[in-house]
Amino acid sequence: MLVAIIAVIPASAQARTFRDLVSQIVDIINFTIPVIATAALVAYFYNILVSLAHQDSAEARTKLRTHILWGIVGIFILFTFEAILYMLKEAFLGDPDA
Repeated sequence: MLVAIIAVIPASAQARTFRDLVSQIVDIINFTIPVIATAALVAYFYNILVSLAHQDSAEARTKLRTHILWGIVGIFILFTFEAILYMLKEAFLGDPDA
């Protein structure tokens, strides 16, 4: 979060209008989404492999199912976040590619 704020400060100095500022912020967020998504996928599959190796009891299997379900929900949210930003940018600023 701090890195995003630091990256926005120079962008806000160069922005001449509110539209430019929002576009630059959205571009920065769009740049970080693949990095975060990659880290989330690696962590998700690592945790599944570790949990599969230690599923000795019924409680461990139930915990594994819960982790898999919430991991899928979280990854879905990460991958749809870019589309949500695109829609918000279009709604508030008009042309999303501007």
